Amino acid sequence: MKITKKELEKAQELSTKYNNSIVTLGNLELSKQDILTKAAKNRQEVESLKQKLEKKYGQVNIDLATGEYVKNESDKED
Repeated sequence: MKITKKELEKAQELSTKYNNSIVTLGNLELSKQDILTKAAKNRQEVESLKQKLEKKYGQVNIDLATGEYVKNESDKED
């Protein structure tokens, strides 16, 4: 006994679509992991630079557009 050719073709089509969706999801997850890894590396680089700048200038707020900085209130001397 067999299902009809039309039913078989439809079942195969749907199975292929489902499998393609699973592959796409897997690829998206891999891309997500790559982005998360890059973001973590960028965060580490920012923190490293922040520590270097704090060591050199103390606790400051830096205007990233101009490079000007002002001391934080807690770090100002009276």
